[in-house]
Amino acid sequence: MVYGVNESSLNNIFNIDEFATNRTLFNVENSIIIGEKLALSLNVSIGQELILFNIVDQNLFAKKFIITNFFKTEFPEYDKMLAFIDVKQAQVFFNMENKISGIIFNIDNQLNLKEVVSQVSEQIGGFPYTLITWEERHFNLLEWLKVYDLPIKLIIIFIMIIGFFNIAASLWMIVIEKSTDYAILNTLGLHYSVIQRIILRQGIIIGVTGSLIGTLIALFFLLLQLNFNLISIPEDIYFMKYLPVKINISFFILYPLIALILSCLCSYLPSLAIKRFNISEILKYE
Repeated sequence: MVYGVNESSLNNIFNIDEFATNRTLFNVENSIIIGEKLALSLNVSIGQELILFNIVDQNLFAKKFIITNFFKTEFPEYDKMLAFIDVKQAQVFFNMENKISGIIFNIDNQLNLKEVVSQVSEQIGGFPYTLITWEERHFNLLEWLKVYDLPIKLIIIFIMIIGFFNIAASLWMIVIEKSTDYAILNTLGLHYSVIQRIILRQGIIIGVTGSLIGTLIALFFLLLQLNFNLISIPEDIYFMKYLPVKINISFFILYPLIALILSCLCSYLPSLAIKRFNISEILKYE
């Protein structure tokens, strides 16, 4: 698929500088920029000539273009199928005079996508004009992500439930093991509320320590994947070569906060059992 665009649009719309091999774009008259995987399949390099055929026109037309750059997005649909030439060259090559066959534009706020689509649809009318959004173009990929979204959330919930019971069991065992100490403190005049605060404080320490360590470990592995792409996935199946990650600060605040709240709850429940202890029975064998 060949796109005819001007040089400024390559940066403003396609952000070609982020994916291109070098800064050279349309530096010669018949320049063409192709994906790296397409270049590998054609066994061509920068500076070589590439012959394009216009099979749409009734009169078969061919023209030589010079490869001036490669781009690599790690997205097979683009790297294997897309090529860019100057819009004026495209108009001549496809015999379109000063016309264009489509317009590509970006919007700043993706949350307003449906509203923008509705407004543009009203402006362009209906047939023969069509409007395709990036969501519709990558429908299969988005559906795949939605399918995997629920299991991942369920796994996180189960991990948190297991952690909740582990913390509760650990604190409960600590209360049972230290029941003699608590009974002695109570006999010496220490009130139940003070003993409960000791247990709660211990739960908070466990929660803060565990949340901090877990957050640092998660951040460490995310940074490793972000910088070194350690986890690879089948490119032909998932449309990308490496597992993509994004560091969201809100998650690093939300989940440790939930863990801390659960730790406080886990320590509060065992602390209630202090009042039900039979002090005389505990101290009988001491």
